[in-house]
Amino acid sequence: MIRPLMTADRRPPNVLLIGAPRCASTSLAIAMAQHPSMFLCTPKEPHFLAMHGRSAEICGIGNENFAPRHRPSQDQWLDLFAGRTEPCLLDASVSTISYPDTAIPNIERFCGTDTRLVVILRNPVDRAFSSYQYCLSKGWDAGSFEDCLDHEASRIAEGWQHLWFLKHLSQYEHRLPPFLEAFGADRMHIVITEEMAADPARVMRGVFAFLELPDFAAGSVPRYNSSGVPRSRIMRNLVAFARRQPALRGTLRALSTGAVREKLRSSNVEKAAMAPLTRDRLQRELSATRPWVEELIGRRLDAWG
Repeated sequence: MIRPLMTADRRPPNVLLIGAPRCASTSLAIAMAQHPSMFLCTPKEPHFLAMHGRSAEICGIGNENFAPRHRPSQDQWLDLFAGRTEPCLLDASVSTISYPDTAIPNIERFCGTDTRLVVILRNPVDRAFSSYQYCLSKGWDAGSFEDCLDHEASRIAEGWQHLWFLKHLSQYEHRLPPFLEAFGADRMHIVITEEMAADPARVMRGVFAFLELPDFAAGSVPRYNSSGVPRSRIMRNLVAFARRQPALRGTLRALSTGAVREKLRSSNVEKAAMAPLTRDRLQRELSATRPWVEELIGRRLDAWG
């Protein structure tokens, strides 16, 4: 079983769900936290490892959560795990995979040498479109999906927040190697989103076995953070307005739970279809991703079609 690095009165997390965004990481984190030997911090994504010591400003639409004033200090981050006795302490910040230049040194500095990394990967084309639709459901509008793909490189260079890294974060063959080189394949476990949806019990057994935890029958894996196009433009604009008002945003958070806010947000979205020509384009541009992942995990990914 994992033995975490000990400090005077607090332990850093020794299990990191590092990404990728829009691959059902929230569902996986909550399923992992059902195990009695696992503790998931609140918030589940403190973004400490990706943001601590990062001098570059995170800009672009939807950057509010990454402003310097919202970034936890080392003490604040460790306080999220203070007093916990569970063998496994989980930080599920998917921003970690998005900013390896700061995240990897921070993992090496602040986490134990036996820290395990869990990664969840989805069909890369679907992941890119889901990230775009999720941004829309948040009330963020930066143009059509095709416009966002065309402007993605310049937005990355300008320092936009990672949910706008549509194709970039779907290129797993580029995103994962820095972590594999730093920590080794034996410290990383890959979960496939579509396989988790089809057979959650088997997938969760694999996760717990990787963490050397006793077998545990996790309950159903819930769905969170649904993406889609807003049904009501008025509601979308109200959400966007509230997010730009710190005082109003704080009041709404104090008066409601995360589950209630998520239910209201998801009730205002409906699934949209990607344009066939755009799907063909992305399949060509991401054609190297599936064979790379298949080689990494040692089997075919029929679930990706």
